[in-house]
Amino acid sequence: RGCWQKKGSKLPEEVKKAKEKELEEVKIKLAQDEKERKKNDKAKKYAIKYKYVKFIEKQKVVRQMAKIRKRLAKTFSKDGQETQDETKLRERMQSLEADLEYITKFPCNRKYVSLFPTGGVTPEHQNRIDSIRAVIGQSGKDENNEKNNKKNNEKNKEKNKEKNEKNEKQEMKEHNTDDFFTEVQDSDSDMDHKDADKDMEISKNEGVQEIKSKFKFKSKFKSKSKFKSNSNPNPNLNP
Repeated sequence: RGCWQKKGSKLPEEVKKAKEKELEEVKIKLAQDEKERKKNDKAKKYAIKYKYVKFIEKQKVVRQMAKIRKRLAKTFSKDGQETQDETKLRERMQSLEADLEYITKFPCNRKYVSLFPTGGVTPEHQNRIDSIRAVIGQSGKDENNEKNNKKNNEKNKEKNKEKNEKNEKQEMKEHNTDDFFTEVQDSDSDMDHKDADKDMEISKNEGVQEIKSKFKFKSKFKSKSKFKSNSNPNPNLNP
């Protein structure tokens, strides 16, 4: 009965704030998911709508590039220097390569701006094309920067890994050296203890032998004295 709150009762302020924060996070996530879903739906819609137009323009650009390659293969100078025709052909090739990049990398969430419109290219239309080219160029730079950063990060990781491995090897080497000297010291200490014990044992044995010899000497002396006393009990009396 105590688990159920009565009607009109209030939650603790801390619990209320935590719930409000959680609700706000859920709302933000739902809004982001909805935005991403609309973006994907828009991209799919434009991909289907402009697929044929892109295909036709791509074929046109690729054919022109093939023709220029053939003309470049036939164009050469006797002295080895580039002719004016060859220079113009190379410039045209660069322009066609930019057109091909425009078609293949056009932003998928925008309406396609044709390179070859039916009514011709007006200044306004050309401005739209140029703005899209700038976006594509910037995205290409960002991709290159991202790739370079990724490569640099990988290189730094490899360097740090090699450095850590080197430090670990050095630490292991120092640790093994310390263990070796510790073992040598322990073995020397053990040998010293053994030598001391041996010396003590020798001293003990020598002491025992000395005591035994003294005891034997005393016993012998006593036996001789006893023999003399038995042979001549009264030395003052003459026979």
